[in-house]
Amino acid sequence: MILSPLPRGTHFIDERQHRTDAWNAIRRAVDSGAPAGLFLPAGSATLRPGAGTHSGAGRILSPRMRTMGLHEHGLADPALAARLMNLTARKLATPVAADKVGKLFESLVTLTVRVIAEAHGATVGHLRSQDGQQEIDLIVEGDEGQVIAIEVKLSPDFKDSEV
Repeated sequence: MILSPLPRGTHFIDERQHRTDAWNAIRRAVDSGAPAGLFLPAGSATLRPGAGTHSGAGRILSPRMRTMGLHEHGLADPALAARLMNLTARKLATPVAADKVGKLFESLVTLTVRVIAEAHGATVGHLRSQDGQQEIDLIVEGDEGQVIAIEVKLSPDFKDSEV
């Protein structure tokens, strides 16, 4: 694969794990002076060990990716989920959508806490009792054993048993 001369703009290479030639071509282009951000290799899996490709060390960054599921604690972008469910601002303001608004809010809080916690070397999880009657929405654990429990509530009205 030859990438010279380099076209303008960012190049998105999907399923890069199947394109080892692209991986090495990107490395060579970066070594030849390609600007940062010119290539965006993406894929649903890592490269196969021993695939004959360069590791990308010093050239290619691997950002932490988030899932796009609509289930609790796994939502990458609540605004995208609302859009995919055709939930406009007007629809979200109705009593019928109250449950969805609460779940979208919890997802937004979860995403925000995870990003901040990971930037500080902390991990984020959640806890649910075996019978499902009790849960802690978010548990943040610092690298020195510090623990913070977070209960996410959108409604100003709740019972003590809910927290």
